[in-house]
Amino acid sequence: MKIGIDDSGIIQRWVETCLDCPSLGPAVSFFVEKNDQLLAGITLYNYTKNDIHIAVYATTPRFLTRTLMANVFGYCFDQLQVDRITTTVQVSNSHANRFNQRIGFVKEGRVRRAISGEDAVLYGMLREDCRWLKGVSNG
Repeated sequence: MKIGIDDSGIIQRWVETCLDCPSLGPAVSFFVEKNDQLLAGITLYNYTKNDIHIAVYATTPRFLTRTLMANVFGYCFDQLQVDRITTTVQVSNSHANRFNQRIGFVKEGRVRRAISGEDAVLYGMLREDCRWLKGVSNG
């Protein structure tokens, strides 16, 4: 399995198309591929000094590895030094909602008609709650 960073916009456009969302604006994307087949794209966008948004699209749940999580969350919290990562998911997308909670995002609220006219669940992860970083103790 190969993990990489794409700043050309190719992975970002793929994620936007697959998620049926408008342009996310300036972004950087991670990708996961196996046998020259794209398994997942993770796009980081809407960066401010204390927050960055994340959008994920995967063709299979088998893209998830500890190395990938350490790279993505390390990039956000250690390199960009944000305090939090934010994501929204359609209420009806039960798989993505369970995924977000399983990897450590905290449900923070509901945003009405946020994604294609459907309500979305707002999630956040703070640096001190991220179990994917070395040296962070969570209990």
